[in-house]
Amino acid sequence: MDRLATIRPYRLGHDTEEACRLEAAAFTEDYRRMGEDPRLESKRERNMERLIVWISRAIPALRLSRLGYVVEQDRRMASIVLFARDGLKGTCWSIDAVGTHPDFQRRGLAKRLLGRVFESIREHGGESCTLKVRRDNAAAYRLYQALGFTHFHTSHQMRRVGGSTKKGRASHVDGLGSIDQGAWYALWRERLALSVRTTPSHVLEYKPVAESDFRRSWLIRVLGPWAMKLGGCRFSQWIVRKEGRLVATLRTRADLTGNRSHEIRLSIDPDWRSELADPLVQMACDYLEKFASKGTLIEVGGQETALLNALTDKGFEDISVWHWLGVSVDQAIEALREHESGLDNVTV
Repeated sequence: MDRLATIRPYRLGHDTEEACRLEAAAFTEDYRRMGEDPRLESKRERNMERLIVWISRAIPALRLSRLGYVVEQDRRMASIVLFARDGLKGTCWSIDAVGTHPDFQRRGLAKRLLGRVFESIREHGGESCTLKVRRDNAAAYRLYQALGFTHFHTSHQMRRVGGSTKKGRASHVDGLGSIDQGAWYALWRERLALSVRTTPSHVLEYKPVAESDFRRSWLIRVLGPWAMKLGGCRFSQWIVRKEGRLVATLRTRADLTGNRSHEIRLSIDPDWRSELADPLVQMACDYLEKFASKGTLIEVGGQETALLNALTDKGFEDISVWHWLGVSVDQAIEALREHESGLDNVTV
């Protein structure tokens, strides 16, 4: 048996299937809670990565939306870390996945990968990094704290199983309107301003709202409908205006395959949450009821009490509580160097 572990970059579009198998083994509980079948993710992920490779020929910055490193041991992918820059510009980055196959856990592989990730982020001009960890994953939480991460936010991932919604009719909402994809893109300035108002100040310190999060190039606008078809989903959008001001946006992603969950994204101005949360949640549920699925998912900040109450009333249940953590890249690199003495038998 080859006992030597080797670190290498994640190969976009080539490592997809093996990475999905590793994640299925490492994140069994996450898939169970979401009601998802990890075996169905491989094709979707492969298509997405191929699309990123293709579009990045015209928009090179998009390539930084999917980076990673893996550890290979005994001719198997033993551990993986995927990371990305937040938006197309800026110095903030996110770690999207940290997973080690159960056969290779407790060997420090993920910690060594994180060191390579932080070095890569710094090489690309990154200054800070965020990630999220489930509240009940105490071991991972302690690891990140040891690396200097600060807990700055908590969110609730909630799920509604089809048919569990309390029956009712959404009350009328003045200023509500449905818009198409083109109009959604055109509203990027107003959506950005709404996001600034809805995001708590302590979150903005670690994940600032940027123009590139909302403004889309002409190429992305043209390819959007094709990408949705490729992914087997349909996006629908609604907005609410009060006295000419955008105060809420609602976006749903309906799964058209029947094999995945729907998704709701809802942003409401704090001054209007108590009035709009209930009818907008009800409207989203009513709309998505038309499509077969494994359920409906939404993630909500812990401070959004009115929205959390509305979701609970409509049959949504907590499946995970996430702790959001952030760190300076330089601080994380220094902390990892202090721990490096315990990470032996790994070569590049």
